[in-house]
Amino acid sequence: MKRYLGAATMLLLAGCLNTEPITITLPFDLNVVGEDWTPGVANVPADQVTEVDLVAELRSLPAAVATGRNGLYLAGTNLTGDMLLYLQKRFSGLAPNSTFTAALAVEYATDIHSGCTTGVGPSTFIKAGATLLALSQAPDDQGILRLTHDLGDHTTGGDFTRLGDIRNGLTGCPTPGTFAGRATITQTQRVTITTDIDGGFVLFLGVDSSALGRVEIYFISILLVLT
Repeated sequence: MKRYLGAATMLLLAGCLNTEPITITLPFDLNVVGEDWTPGVANVPADQVTEVDLVAELRSLPAAVATGRNGLYLAGTNLTGDMLLYLQKRFSGLAPNSTFTAALAVEYATDIHSGCTTGVGPSTFIKAGATLLALSQAPDDQGILRLTHDLGDHTTGGDFTRLGDIRNGLTGCPTPGTFAGRATITQTQRVTITTDIDGGFVLFLGVDSSALGRVEIYFISILLVLT
């Protein structure tokens, strides 16, 4: 069963949930899907959050990728060599209090070519997942903002997924490069997801970077497969 969401509420047939996988495609150029994502930043000193200059908004895709379409734009400056930027949104419409295995893939665009072997591109990884509770953060005893969820580090996905780095697949390494779109492979997150009493859950996606400098990415769509 495959669903293309044209509304913020998932229109799923609960009677089919236990008989076949549910494939949900969220293209962010449908404004009702692209709106109202809550941004956040973690793994940075709490007193330097404003210096990250976090930008998260629905924005037109670069012309080299597509004209007349929007994507979720996410950007921030890595000041310390460890930074996680994310967007999250709650959806509902699944069977209440039900447990699923979740697999995810993301379509995105950047201007960092695959020929770049140093810098932000090969050191910044896409993270995504589905969870009952929204991501939140709090300072640790060193004043670093840490997430309440385990998203792993730069080499792992923790309880969720690590979907590859943000390079766009084009050859060479021009600076700046040409924007191009690319899709990740589909990966299954380590923990299952259990919906709330309204059949709701939180979907998140973001980037985890270990390279100093500005990171920017356009998310074009996200694929969620529930079994």
